[in-house]
Amino acid sequence: MALLSDLTFNELRSTDVHNNLGTRTTTDQALVESACIECLMDQKHGCVTIRSEGPHLDRDLHAEYCQAGLRRLGRGYQGLDASQPWCVYWIIHSMELIDRPVAGALLDGCIERLRACKNASGGFGGGPGQLSHLAPTYAAVNALVTIGTTEALEVIDREPLVAWIRSMKSKSGSFHMSDDGEADVRAAYCAVSVVRLLQLLPHVGDLFQGTPQWVATCQNYDGGMAAEPGNEAHGGYAFCALACVAMLDASNSLDISSLLRWAAFRQMRLEGGFQGRAHKLVDGCYSFWVGGVFPLLHHLLEQGKVGSVPKDAWMYSQEGLQDYIIHCCQHTFSGELAGGLRDKPGKGRDYYHTCYCLSGLASSQHTTVWDSVVKAGAAGSMSVDAAGDAGAAGDDSDILLPTDPYHNVSARKVAAATEYFASRPFGATADAVPQ
Repeated sequence: MALLSDLTFNELRSTDVHNNLGTRTTTDQALVESACIECLMDQKHGCVTIRSEGPHLDRDLHAEYCQAGLRRLGRGYQGLDASQPWCVYWIIHSMELIDRPVAGALLDGCIERLRACKNASGGFGGGPGQLSHLAPTYAAVNALVTIGTTEALEVIDREPLVAWIRSMKSKSGSFHMSDDGEADVRAAYCAVSVVRLLQLLPHVGDLFQGTPQWVATCQNYDGGMAAEPGNEAHGGYAFCALACVAMLDASNSLDISSLLRWAAFRQMRLEGGFQGRAHKLVDGCYSFWVGGVFPLLHHLLEQGKVGSVPKDAWMYSQEGLQDYIIHCCQHTFSGELAGGLRDKPGKGRDYYHTCYCLSGLASSQHTTVWDSVVKAGAAGSMSVDAAGDAGAAGDDSDILLPTDPYHNVSARKVAAATEYFASRPFGATADAVPQ
């Protein structure tokens, strides 16, 4: 958060770096801080942020990068053959947020690829012919809702999908990612998110009975959330756990105050971005995985669960995060912006970090809009436009469309999907399937 501080860069460096402990952790932290300073230093004039003189979000370059990924992925993505719905989601969600939605043959290709990943069970696999899995199912549903056409939404078969999700539930209240796969907080979140986004929570009976209580067992002594009981707290699991119980209106199962404390300490002092775990490096993807926790916490605290909250502002430095994303996460080549976003300076761009850097940027810019989405829920109505509010720094060229705080899908597409699915009958299949 160097651009917002009256302190010098050296004064903002981590205490362990100042003490020159000489460990691998402190050495890596010092290198990252130095790399971020190089990105930020030209914008520090008398300790005042002058964003009009610095870089802005180059949405044209980012759109060009994303479109190239839909046409052909590089050889480096071969290892993600089991993540094909994720690749589609990361790219089209990014293009939606920058208001450059996919169209034409590229759009048709996305729908057909996602259709090919659907199994007769109702779930989606990581690729055509692959085993149904909750993670690519979540990504596929999010992608199809983001596309938003009737053709895309009709790919989703709700009755068999919910029946398959029910088959993933264990007696503990947790969910397995796949048949005989791991059971963790991600799986519970994916299951709840899909069911809620498809407007099926009122129709699934006891499907999520015991789930909030199981999620609560994943909260650590430090307030953070782990993948499963006894593991280390992690930013991605913090979002999954909180969003899961919030969608089920069971957030009182968690210690909200200690979770807030844990999340607040993940924002880095100099960089402005978030780390995913204690004593780790800043990473652009946590702009959403940790940054996205705060709108949900804000609403819960506003309901009177713990203390009071500031009006129209999240409980972290939104401007600090925005500066990190705009100044440090936009990919450069030979000193010039080149499209795509990255983990941190010195790292390469990729579609995963492009998606979650932009998602975190959107969440930090739309305090009022996000608040109305949280309060209304997926069934609520709201006005969605590209205007930022009190939580946005910079000028209009940096403002993204708002994204829904629970599902990380464009708010306007969630509203459209809500109307579509709410108007369609749902049979008794889900309730008829035995556990």
